[in-house]
Amino acid sequence: MVGQKFDSYVSIMEALHNMVAAFDEAFEASISGRKVPPDLEQNLEVKHLAGIEEISKQLDIGEFLLIPDTPKALRSMLNNLENHKETNSHSDYIEGSSQTIHNCLDQIRIYVRRELEGGWKHRLPSLFPGYNR
Repeated sequence: MVGQKFDSYVSIMEALHNMVAAFDEAFEASISGRKVPPDLEQNLEVKHLAGIEEISKQLDIGEFLLIPDTPKALRSMLNNLENHKETNSHSDYIEGSSQTIHNCLDQIRIYVRRELEGGWKHRLPSLFPGYNR
């Protein structure tokens, strides 16, 4: 079960990384006054969409593996991304979406550490008889 949790968290973090790459590239391009090359933009969009698909998949299977805060954070992020689409400014959309995904990634890292630390602390007595903490 620990291996499945770890794999799920790795998939989630990779998906978030892929999702945010397009927004970060667009944001950096806009503040430096350049355009993202069309082929790079298309590649990043494909990764972004694949990331959303992976998050959706992990939400479906993660309900049984992950601490409840994880799916809650992912759903909140997806809802916030939808809300950012309603902004009037493209730069606000890009910046807000990037920040939303980065915040979610930061939250997920905390949950992973909590899960891994808790998992090891929980298993130590069985691995090392006489260990009491």
